Amino acid sequence: MKKALLALILASNIGLATNYGLIVGIGNYQNIGSLSGINNDIKIYEKILKNWDVHKLVILKNQGATKANILSNLRTIAYQIKKGDRFFMFFSGHGTNLKDIAYTDSLQKAGLSEIMKDSGAILPYDFNKNNIRNTIIIGKNLKRILKIIDNKISTGLIVFDACFSGNSIRNKRGVKINQTPYILTHLKGYPYKKIDYIASSIIESNPGKFSPILRKCLTKYDLNQIKSCINSQNRAITPMLPAIISGKAH
Repeated sequence: MKKALLALILASNIGLATNYGLIVGIGNYQNIGSLSGINNDIKIYEKILKNWDVHKLVILKNQGATKANILSNLRTIAYQIKKGDRFFMFFSGHGTNLKDIAYTDSLQKAGLSEIMKDSGAILPYDFNKNNIRNTIIIGKNLKRILKIIDNKISTGLIVFDACFSGNSIRNKRGVKINQTPYILTHLKGYPYKKIDYIASSIIESNPGKFSPILRKCLTKYDLNQIKSCINSQNRAITPMLPAIISGKAH
């Protein structure tokens, strides 16, 4: 009787897995130029995640998507998420790295050259190039939180639609992503085991061009199918092709 009850409890716990989602969309920045198509991106991402039964969903838009809010919500998810849950994050906005001539000097003056080497960053709503160290979200900021999430989840996907986003969720040196297109699977040195990553571009990207492709390709979560679909759809927007990075072989 006790064994039967224990089996029932275990079976019930398996069925209690939760899908967490975080959507960040920034079209109107506080201190830098605006981006078009972000509202449409958010609608597309929200529809994708609802189709995937993501009920624990947070949407941060424009002034709600400050550095503090983005990192705070990620920390909350990292705290709440349980073994076997799933995690999805979409970001649409500005991105940068050391090859971005708009911010190279500011990054160097702020002493971020070394930590940004072979890495990227996303720009929150309150990004300010005159206070760049305190208003940028670089790979190291994200990695500390994402590693906690990665150790708990059964699977996860992060999509960044931003310029120079090919390396934005990692802070691992030694691997350069400098080709377009560039698809990496089971990347040596990639710090996550369960989180897969899709970047809209390794260089400059076209706002609003990638989310319609995602709408067609993310009908279900199957990385091999997603890769094939994206490669097929990308013929329409060459050469702005995405980098797909996976922490595990599929």
